[in-house]
Amino acid sequence: MSEDPNKDGAAGDDPVVVPEDPTELKAQYEKLMEENKKLKDKELNFQKLRTKKESEISAEKKEELGSIQDQIREMEKGLEEKHRQFVESQFNQARDTKLKSLVGDDADLREKVLYHYDRLKDETTTAEDVAKKLNDAYILATGEMPQKANPIYRTASAASPPNYQSKGRSFADTDEGTGTLKQWFPNVGWDKK
Repeated sequence: MSEDPNKDGAAGDDPVVVPEDPTELKAQYEKLMEENKKLKDKELNFQKLRTKKESEISAEKKEELGSIQDQIREMEKGLEEKHRQFVESQFNQARDTKLKSLVGDDADLREKVLYHYDRLKDETTTAEDVAKKLNDAYILATGEMPQKANPIYRTASAASPPNYQSKGRSFADTDEGTGTLKQWFPNVGWDKK
């Protein structure tokens, strides 16, 4: 018992019947081509719609991304300005501290040192560079090397310059000092003087 699979619809909903008449075959061909064209147009319309939506979405995202990038650029500019101000304040603080230790309260010497400091074209990237440049400016202003504080005399504050003015005779020149020296060094021959 052989049954035609096209009769019960098991092979598909739209059974393909091969007609024997060529005009009928041609009409069926044209009908299939027209359906095919409709499907292609429908697919093309969906593709255009997808592309349009994707371009709209991408345009919205590009706009949103652009605004976020603008915000980031503004934040970067703000941070760069704050960093520049911080570094500048650190250099100014280091300069003022070192300048105070070099010149003390002498306003005239301070002006001279700052004048030479501004004239020097050395690059200052660290606090040590600022100190070196100020030392050079001090030498130019006074013609002398800056005096370093004697580590024995640590009672003076770091911000004030050391005071090395002699107060007259030294301890060794006094009677008490001479007696102490004779006591410590008895074999030197102090009586020959």
